[in-house]
Amino acid sequence: GRGESAAALVSREPPTRDAGPADAAGVDAAVITTHDAGTTGALDAGPGTTASAPGRRDGAQVAQATGDVVRTLLGLVALLALAWLGGHERVRRLEERIGIAQLMTSGFPFVLLGLVAHAPGVDVLSDATLAQLTPVLQFGLGWIGFHTGFQLASRAAAAVPRGTAPVVLLLTALPFLLITALAGAALWGLGLGTDHVMLTRDAVSIGLAGALSAPTLSKLARSSSPRAIELVQTMSLLDDVLVIVAFACLAAWLRPVSHSGWILPGVGWVVVTFGMAAVLGLLTDAVLRGTESRAERSSLLLGVVALTAGMAAMFQIPPLVVCFLAGVLFRNLPGGTDKREIEDAFARLERPIYHLFLIIVGALWRPELATGWLVLPLFLVARTLGRLGGARLARALPPEARPESLAETPDGDLVLPPMGQLAIAFVITAQTLYESTAVRAMVTAVIGGSIVMEVVVQVGARRRGSLGPSPRAHRGSGAG
Repeated sequence: GRGESAAALVSREPPTRDAGPADAAGVDAAVITTHDAGTTGALDAGPGTTASAPGRRDGAQVAQATGDVVRTLLGLVALLALAWLGGHERVRRLEERIGIAQLMTSGFPFVLLGLVAHAPGVDVLSDATLAQLTPVLQFGLGWIGFHTGFQLASRAAAAVPRGTAPVVLLLTALPFLLITALAGAALWGLGLGTDHVMLTRDAVSIGLAGALSAPTLSKLARSSSPRAIELVQTMSLLDDVLVIVAFACLAAWLRPVSHSGWILPGVGWVVVTFGMAAVLGLLTDAVLRGTESRAERSSLLLGVVALTAGMAAMFQIPPLVVCFLAGVLFRNLPGGTDKREIEDAFARLERPIYHLFLIIVGALWRPELATGWLVLPLFLVARTLGRLGGARLARALPPEARPESLAETPDGDLVLPPMGQLAIAFVITAQTLYESTAVRAMVTAVIGGSIVMEVVVQVGARRRGSLGPSPRAHRGSGAG
């Protein structure tokens, strides 16, 4: 009968006679109807019922999915536009006129923008969207690494004052050891380090991030001595080299679970890391050699950084490390490419790319996790005490073992420098390699610490009345 359910129709014994046209049509309709579970109610409801209700539900779902896609696309376009506008010269002049240039140079408003874009109800940068934007994040990490490495010219290194190396070592090693010890103890106490290998890896990662310092802009420095300012900026570049090389070894020996099929010992991955950086650094020089127009140079520079970051990510090697080493090699290769023109290309492109990177960082950040805020005070105290101890030991060195300009450098510039973009890039790299609750706590501690140190530097400069028109942005405080 017409009131029988679809299951009853299908389970009925097949007819022993040949089905006529009407019977065949009835059986076929029933069988076809059972293929869509959503339409069984149409057969149960009687002869006057149609399958329009499921159709309306499907149409509503399609419309909602289409709306989500359109909203995401429009949101991404708006975020890209804001990242580009943040680096535009006219916008920067406007920021200076209304007195927010230093705040925007730090880049942290874009971290907040990323948080808003990920918030429930907005979902422009949802988890699914962020997964699709992983290559953009890897490119941002590679760009920061390449530009940092490009700033290390061998001629400038040869002009470093005698005695700078031991001071850099003290100001880097002591904060690293203290942060590693206190942060490791905090992670263990919070139950985030049950495995001793992972606990050591996470503690060393946050220790390396905290050991970094960004070069302070001249107007934000506590010293008015050009030699002292140059010493602080030189030391901030040299500690980058120490920390990145250490992180390259850490990532080689404590690799994440890999599905690439390559099984190598730790020293083998070190060789792969440095070999890949050397090859791609030479390739960068070959590609950029002889470029004439500014647009061609910028396009090729973006391309080689994207290639370097992509190659590193494919082998689960930190793009930050490989691009840094490739940038160092490219900068110091003789002849061929005009490095000043490449530096101009970096200056034009740096802020928009950095702003876009910070937006993604903000969307990845999980500040609602309390564990990161519990680690933050220990992180800041360990960093400050470590740098203070390093500064005191450096001043206690014999006069011939320390630079003369150290006497002109106040403790504030040595102990409380900003952390800058490289420290954030470190913990984001750790998050892409070793996803865990402990790593997410580290991200909160480092981003929160960067914000606190930026506030300390800005407030100190305002109290001294040293804030004037902002020069071109550089790494750190501002780190834009």
